[in-house]
Amino acid sequence: MSRKIYPKKVGDCQLCGIEIIAKNSGWNKPNRKFCSNKCKSVVSNRNRVWKQSSKDKVGKANSLHKRTLEQRLAMSLRARGEKGSNWQGGITDKNIKIRNSIDMRLWRETVFKRDGYQCVWGGKVHGNKLHADHIKPFSLYPELRFAIDNGRTLCEACHRSTETYAGKIRTFMTSASL
Repeated sequence: MSRKIYPKKVGDCQLCGIEIIAKNSGWNKPNRKFCSNKCKSVVSNRNRVWKQSSKDKVGKANSLHKRTLEQRLAMSLRARGEKGSNWQGGITDKNIKIRNSIDMRLWRETVFKRDGYQCVWGGKVHGNKLHADHIKPFSLYPELRFAIDNGRTLCEACHRSTETYAGKIRTFMTSASL
């Protein structure tokens, strides 16, 4: 009786072309067509035809998750502090708390709506990854953090080119003092 040598190549994945290697538990499956369950599901879902009734059910289920401002605030309050599932004894930095607050999310949404969900410097042609930028820096002007007129919608590339983006704040501070 000959001994089987593993790992052993049993074929190539039909989707991505990667070699399918059989290890100890997979030696008796020589007819495998995919390297992973992910590749298998992509191919099996590619040719799926959705019935209109199924589309309607999914749409109806998703429309039920629209929450009002009051509901969002109530949910936020219910999960704050020691009541939250990820409570670690109050170790979160003050700025992180402010940036993750419901007030900041509402400020961001309001700035996006005001600017029509477009980069104010370049419009739609500048990309689709939008940032809500503070005109006067978040860290230097705490009184203007939630002021709508201190915000603007920028695409990622334009935001990176501002003089206050990330570590450039020191440059902004020295140029503002001149």
